[in-house]
Amino acid sequence: MTTLEPHTTSDDLSATLKGLHASPRTWPTWLLYDARGSQLFEDITRLDDYYPTRTEMGILDRHAAEMARAIGSDVELVELGAGSSDKVDRLLATGAVTRYIPVDVSPWALEQSIDRVAVSFPHLEAIALEANYVERVELPNSDGATRVAFFPGSTIGNFHPSEACAFLRRIATAIGPGQELLIGTDMRKDPEILTAAYNDQLGITAAFNMNLLVRANREWGTDFDLDKWKHLAHFNPLKSRIEMHLFSLAEQTVHVGGEAFAFEFGESIWTESSYKFTPKSIEQMAKDSGFVVERHWADFQDWFRVTLMRVRG
Repeated sequence: MTTLEPHTTSDDLSATLKGLHASPRTWPTWLLYDARGSQLFEDITRLDDYYPTRTEMGILDRHAAEMARAIGSDVELVELGAGSSDKVDRLLATGAVTRYIPVDVSPWALEQSIDRVAVSFPHLEAIALEANYVERVELPNSDGATRVAFFPGSTIGNFHPSEACAFLRRIATAIGPGQELLIGTDMRKDPEILTAAYNDQLGITAAFNMNLLVRANREWGTDFDLDKWKHLAHFNPLKSRIEMHLFSLAEQTVHVGGEAFAFEFGESIWTESSYKFTPKSIEQMAKDSGFVVERHWADFQDWFRVTLMRVRG
């Protein structure tokens, strides 16, 4: 496995302290995905109420061959936030991809990805990059191959709009003019459907969110009392986003990195956002980021889209 300057514990703690001093208080979303968090998220994707993964899978199952024809042959496919998901296998199976580069902040997830690809596609060149691709995107030389970035799962929805555009501009710079991006977006729909997807009855999403506190206590020696915190997720229609929070159930003081943070009852730490898109907002995001939308593929209800964008150049 090739390693590209992964974030260190001190980086994570520094970003966390910055977020806790902010108003509203926030937590770096990437911290959700340690080994335990990554496994919990994989469990979430199999829940009945969590429609995005199976809906996107259905799109890829039906349209992978069309996507392959659209991106061409001799493709270097760079999957950002690869995790341990097998979504990319639909594209790899078409034969259009000659080199696969999964990029993820989680070494556990990368190991799962590389091991699976090695078994399923033994003749495919694969290079794993452990990196926080959100803040820095550096790729090896493509050796003249067509380079296509793959960013599935509507992870782009975890960025606020200005952050999403800044991130996509970094992607455009990394892959180069005329190269392409396949990106997943969760579309806006009935708020009840959206809310149910982030508040499952088995409590797996709650455990995923609360794992941040478990991780902080384990890695930084913080003193979060888990009995005084609760997972909370709701849809904000004005911002078209799901907001996920850790909600304080008591007036309390927590120590993080040698600093004391006082919380009132009802105060929260905002841990994740998931923006929901419209066709218009996808077009605008592409335009603001230096891309041109070429085409999209959707499910029959248009709950989810996979869009092909080209870097202007």
